[in-house]
Amino acid sequence: MLWSNSCGRSLIAQKGRCILTMYAAWGTKWRYLLFAQTNKRLTTFFAGLMIVFLLSMNVTSYILLSSIIYKEQKTKLEAVVTSEIQEHSNEMLTYNHKTSTSKYYIGKEETNSPSGEIETPLRPFYMLIDPEGQIIRTDAVDEDLANDIKENVKDWIPQEKQTLHHIYDIDKENVHLFLAGRAVYREGLYVGSIIAGIDITEQQRLLEQVTHTQIIISVLFLVVSIIFAYVMSRRAMKPIIHSFVRQQKFTADASHELRTPLTVLHSSIEVLENETEDILSPFGKQVMDDMKDEVRRMTSLISNLLSLAQADAAVVDLTYDEFSLDGELERAFRNFQPIAQQQAIKLVLKANTQVIVRADQERLQQLFVILLDNAVQYTAAGDRIMMKATVKGNLLTLQIQDTGIGIPEAKLQEVFERFGRVDESRNRTQGHTGLGLSIAKWIVESHGGTIWVESEVGIGSTFFIALPIVSHLATT
Repeated sequence: MLWSNSCGRSLIAQKGRCILTMYAAWGTKWRYLLFAQTNKRLTTFFAGLMIVFLLSMNVTSYILLSSIIYKEQKTKLEAVVTSEIQEHSNEMLTYNHKTSTSKYYIGKEETNSPSGEIETPLRPFYMLIDPEGQIIRTDAVDEDLANDIKENVKDWIPQEKQTLHHIYDIDKENVHLFLAGRAVYREGLYVGSIIAGIDITEQQRLLEQVTHTQIIISVLFLVVSIIFAYVMSRRAMKPIIHSFVRQQKFTADASHELRTPLTVLHSSIEVLENETEDILSPFGKQVMDDMKDEVRRMTSLISNLLSLAQADAAVVDLTYDEFSLDGELERAFRNFQPIAQQQAIKLVLKANTQVIVRADQERLQQLFVILLDNAVQYTAAGDRIMMKATVKGNLLTLQIQDTGIGIPEAKLQEVFERFGRVDESRNRTQGHTGLGLSIAKWIVESHGGTIWVESEVGIGSTFFIALPIVSHLATT
């Protein structure tokens, strides 16, 4: 199988190599990822604003239109109610539901239509309701509709300016009715209600059609706006991208050009120191040592800047080899033992993974050195630094824990930023540039991993690294 042959002999190795292949393929494009994310965030922000604006506009339009329509229909309904009160109030006052045997009237014009169906929209109708909720008289167009309305209003004692909106099923069609009425009293005793109704189905349909049209237009407008925002934000980002690329190139070129004179300067200082060792005063020797330290610090800064500039420009070629993880961890700890002993810091290594990893050996060692150096500079004398390595499948998890000053929660997101420092004075006096953790993050991410930190002020910090680089178990 071609994929299997190109990616390796074991399943874990296949996954690791395929991840590295993808990173290599994306190498020339990743520097634009930040701008793509910014473009996406700007477009998303604009889309969110447009959604809020369009939603507010549609809701406001619906409220205004419905209020206009309903106000007109309520005015019409009030006129019908007033007319029916004038016509039937005496009938209600003289009606005796206990002795009456009359049956209510159902309008015949619609029920006797040739088709057998009720014509819509319905004409205005009235209903006289007794105290027990029974119909005294009505000209409603359908007996079933009259009974349905009766069930809705039998416990309702209508008040002035009060309306009800109900939906009824007539010939398998929803009909919207507005109901209003007046309660009739005789000597203070409630004797029934006069209720009138009008059909607002057409007005409701008009309102729904307008609303649906607005929604469709809003969606189309939103899509066009998002496309327009995306295109315009991309055009706005072009000069920024161009400036960023030029800045990257300048940083890389300047860093590269500065390395040679700094190397020459460092060598020249050592020659002068050797040739003038017997004639220099103690002050002169101190000056020479300070010059060497400054040149060494500048060389480290230039080297870090060059690494980050090359990483930004995706011109760093990582060399992947298989090697023992435990051996690299022990080598890093041996290098820091003299510094730790000098500062009375206890180093603890818990790593007996017995695995072979596939990674860039030099960069991985650089990662260990950066994290240990960071832990040492923030850990006081007598405290402890522990590095722990665990393996699960092809995933390597590293924990570098110190008992130092800790990192405030507000600065946890800044520790991996370039030139970011938790304690400015401490870094300046110790010659640290604030680029180490940025390089560490780049090394981890270039291997397909993730890095994060958890910390508590006064207790210490723990850096976590997850790397999918485990190839196989070491053989003895």
